[in-house]
Amino acid sequence: MTDHFKFIGFVTVVLVLAAAMQSRAGVLGPKNPSDLVTLTTSFTACGSDPIGYRLDEKQNPDGTMEAFAIPPGQVLVVTGFDWTQGSTGTANKAETIFLHPETASGVILPLVVSHDDGSGDARAGASIAVTGVAFKSGQTLCYSANTGRIGSVSALVHGFLAKDK
Repeated sequence: MTDHFKFIGFVTVVLVLAAAMQSRAGVLGPKNPSDLVTLTTSFTACGSDPIGYRLDEKQNPDGTMEAFAIPPGQVLVVTGFDWTQGSTGTANKAETIFLHPETASGVILPLVVSHDDGSGDARAGASIAVTGVAFKSGQTLCYSANTGRIGSVSALVHGFLAKDK
């Protein structure tokens, strides 16, 4: 019976230590409702990228829009990416959309890639969950289309602001 109590004591200590470590590490998520962010585009070109737009407009809960930049000392953690292509130009033409930081060179370094095979009415689109992607303060988010028909693409990025550690 003594070994049984020793085992229960050992398991209890391990569980308490594991819980303490979990609470110390914390969970990454929005701390306040105001940390939630939905971004769209003002249709401003993404640097020298000829097929991309900045995601530089924040949608407010009251339906108004405001210019957006990631505040100093924070990161934007992306949790979702929605896009629609009004016209791919050809029925059943595939479209791939890239979510990426703006670069001075115009080189696209995609962090999120979304693909749709297109439809008979020459439209495409997708809604995807995103994990493990964060943008730092000073970075501008952009999206680009592989077909170059970016003018008919609308996009939304969902996420939250968190302290940069």
